[in-house]
Amino acid sequence: VPASTAARLTEAQTRLEEAAERKAGFDVVLIDQTLHEATPDWVTQAREVAGASASKWVLLGAANRSPDLMAAAAAGYDGVATKPLLQSEQIISFFRAPRPERNAVSSLDPETALAMGRIRRGLRALVAEDNAVNRAVIGGMLRKLGCVVEFAENGAEAVAKARVGEYEIMFMDCLMPEMDGWTATLEVRRRDSRTPIVAITANATPEDRSRCMKVGMNDYLSKPLRMSELVRVLERWVT
Repeated sequence: VPASTAARLTEAQTRLEEAAERKAGFDVVLIDQTLHEATPDWVTQAREVAGASASKWVLLGAANRSPDLMAAAAAGYDGVATKPLLQSEQIISFFRAPRPERNAVSSLDPETALAMGRIRRGLRALVAEDNAVNRAVIGGMLRKLGCVVEFAENGAEAVAKARVGEYEIMFMDCLMPEMDGWTATLEVRRRDSRTPIVAITANATPEDRSRCMKVGMNDYLSKPLRMSELVRVLERWVT
């Protein structure tokens, strides 16, 4: 059986994106539990990016983990396998098992699928996000929607790129090193009052939303990101 490996989640994300673009995906995706970034939120987001190109997602966990911990870690997966995998039958069983109904979470709802067709391809987007996994996730979603994506790893870099680049929309993580998203937005707004800036925040309280609007942001997305919400923002501001 042809197989592909990745040492890091960012590398795995790239492989999944490439597979989705080629429409030649993986029958089984095995994620090692020692990759601490592979949280249930990450799995949900990655499944949305991969879509139908990845059928079954399996968590690889240590045999000495308690059942309760394993169950919590396995949220978002279709199955759990314990290490070490000593017999080929353990892997073969994942291929033989019927595709689980829960994989429907990775498919797009009809409304979102229709909206994707209305988004103009080639939109230039700047994503300011310090977390590599989050960059891979939102980058994969935007590329799936036909956008051209550039990244900044902190607010200062985002401000510098905004000065020389021509972007049609910017996504700004609020909490970043060197310069946070709020300060970066204030700096961008000194020169540019027109480009839509969308906050990416783990908190969606009224106070957080108010702070985003006060510094000049136009909209916000809550983590974990959802494709339907990303489509909503793009439709509202750049189509």
